[in-house]
Amino acid sequence: MEEKYVKSEKLANSLALEIYDQSRQVAGDRWLVALTVRVRVPVEGGFFREGGQTSVDIDAIRKALGDHVVFEQKRERHFVDENDKDTVWNDLYERFTAGTGNYIAHPEFPMKFIVKQYKEYLAKQARYGTI
Repeated sequence: MEEKYVKSEKLANSLALEIYDQSRQVAGDRWLVALTVRVRVPVEGGFFREGGQTSVDIDAIRKALGDHVVFEQKRERHFVDENDKDTVWNDLYERFTAGTGNYIAHPEFPMKFIVKQYKEYLAKQARYGTI
């Protein structure tokens, strides 16, 4: 699916929210209206500071996940009338920012998201016997 970059917004936690439109015509005057958002979260020790000490092995996390992890979420509406597609896309965007947007802007989001991704990585490695 082709995507069109719309804009980037700086979040309260200093991360950047990238917004894309992946809408496309599906049949006649009917559209699949699609919004995709991405946040690149750098794997940095600063997200894990507690009392001046790093509470996790950031090097192990970086080795497993790389220099950053990407949060991505898609919102779609199917079979939208061509005359309504812009309104529907804007509604998807507004609903995202009102809900999930607050979550990803929270100061603890980067740390929690990195830890979640690392736990998923470790579980996958254990499941397939590579650890």
